[in-house]
Amino acid sequence: MKHFTSEDWIDYVRDVQSPAMTAQMKEHLAQCDECQKSFRLWAAVNKAATKDLEYVPPSDAVRIAKSLFEPTKPQSFGNLVAKLIFDSAQQPVTVGVRGSVSICRQLLYQYGQRFIDLRVEGHPSSKEVSLTGQIQQSFGQPESIPVTLCREEGPIQQTETNPRGEFHMVFVPEEGLHLEIDMNEKKIRVRVPEISGPGN
Repeated sequence: MKHFTSEDWIDYVRDVQSPAMTAQMKEHLAQCDECQKSFRLWAAVNKAATKDLEYVPPSDAVRIAKSLFEPTKPQSFGNLVAKLIFDSAQQPVTVGVRGSVSICRQLLYQYGQRFIDLRVEGHPSSKEVSLTGQIQQSFGQPESIPVTLCREEGPIQQTETNPRGEFHMVFVPEEGLHLEIDMNEKKIRVRVPEISGPGN
């Protein structure tokens, strides 16, 4: 019996997978003791991480911490376009990372005090790609943030982040795609990277 990896179960408990993958893993879970142990472990970790979001530090500690740092003025990158600060395509490939059948590219964007982490993953046997993202900011994370996948002609699909700022989309890649992230009535634009596999 083929087992799912820890990374698969982490995505499963965070609900950042395609419906088809979720259904496949749920069916497998009902008949596999080994994967049930992995699922319970990561479900507990996810529960602890979610509970941690509710923690409010003492006001004195916040005041002291703020006093140690000078306020940072949010940066503008022109036309509300986030700045690319990391691209895994420009890094050496680590041996054995995520196996040999997946095609993955990870990027980190910054807009002011916000960071947008994207992972775009494809598979040689499928035309679709999976995009998993997380929006992080150093102040007041909203319960949900609208995220829209667009081409130049207009929107393709829309989703919202979970309380941890995570979101997931599955789509057929094409040139010129970007995300529009609705932050306080400002739509921050983030370019969706292209990925290429063997033979491309």
